[in-house]
Amino acid sequence: MLIRRTVSLVWRSTSPLTDRLRSFLESRQASFLLGVRLAASDSIAFGAAVAGLAVGVLVMFVEIGFLLSILQAQARIATRVRGDLIIMSAARTSLHDWRRFDRVRLAQALGYSRVEQAIPIYESGMLLRNPPARSVHRVIAFAFPADAVPLDIGSPSEVKEALQKPNTILFDRLSRPLFGTISPGHQIELNGRAYNVAGLVNFGPDMIMDGAVFMSDGTWLSSDPNARPIMGVIRLKPGTNITVAKHKLRALLPGDVTVMTPRDAYDREINFTLRTAPIGFIFGLGAVAGLVIGAIICYQTLYNQIIDCAKEYATLRAMGFSNSFFRRVMIEQGTLLALASLIMGAIGGMAAYWLLGEATGMRVTLGCSILLVVGMPTLGVSAFAADRACRRIIGPELTELY
Repeated sequence: MLIRRTVSLVWRSTSPLTDRLRSFLESRQASFLLGVRLAASDSIAFGAAVAGLAVGVLVMFVEIGFLLSILQAQARIATRVRGDLIIMSAARTSLHDWRRFDRVRLAQALGYSRVEQAIPIYESGMLLRNPPARSVHRVIAFAFPADAVPLDIGSPSEVKEALQKPNTILFDRLSRPLFGTISPGHQIELNGRAYNVAGLVNFGPDMIMDGAVFMSDGTWLSSDPNARPIMGVIRLKPGTNITVAKHKLRALLPGDVTVMTPRDAYDREINFTLRTAPIGFIFGLGAVAGLVIGAIICYQTLYNQIIDCAKEYATLRAMGFSNSFFRRVMIEQGTLLALASLIMGAIGGMAAYWLLGEATGMRVTLGCSILLVVGMPTLGVSAFAADRACRRIIGPELTELY
């Protein structure tokens, strides 16, 4: 009873405010219902407009998805590092630049008291021959100590167990199909030397390599005892500040190597790819083209709707409806078009991403970041197109339309 009286007293004392709020909400509901009814009044025209706008949205999804798939594939190895820091040659400009460094640098890194492990990774291109297919293709080979497993390619215990056997390799099951069928128990040739396939792991191709194999450093050094690593993975002792350790190692090691975190290497690779290859401009231009297509279709759709309902809009103006009311009506119609087209475009985008992954092996998922990158500009240009179309209602041109 006390609560009911209190609420009643507050409601009466604020009745002017609640009246204004109720009036505002009723106005918003009226404009929204009017926008929805106008958009749905001609379902065929609305469906055609959504389909046309969805084409532009799909173009943006495809262009941005292709760009992200390339960038993520090029920097993949940085995301697969199982460690805190990376040592590389200071002259190495990207993760696909195969400049090596002396193994003694890893021993020197162990001189820092906070370093627990310094693990070498070897990398090189090899010619793979799959005897049943009788074809030879270039593959990228990686090697590392079997008991350390510095790359996230599968279960560390399973990788360790498989690579401890001599002359065994693990094949990347995500490699492109040009290598033929390679399964555990088969034998393949790398640079003319026979190896047993002990299992399959997950890594994935990129713009440089079609596939990958992994072996132990013992197997690698048995054919090339003087091989130098291309990368070193540093694991620090628990509780060590990674930033401090990075600067300490940079000061400790000679200037022919550099030390960075896996995230630093990832960001550097993305920037290098965008800076040296025109893919950012090409795919960005394609995405802008899709956005322009969507804006034109949205504007044309709303403009035609104004022409069809010119007399009704003129009547509403004569009744005293404000310009903000008409803007809300048009913007809500544009937003409805944008949301419907985003749904259709996202469905088409997922299909395109699946086809991309099947064709190239460089897979990309439709995540929240892509939805925001595509969705926000789409909603923005739809609102802009609606505002431009609304000028035909609130301007003197309305009387010329009927």
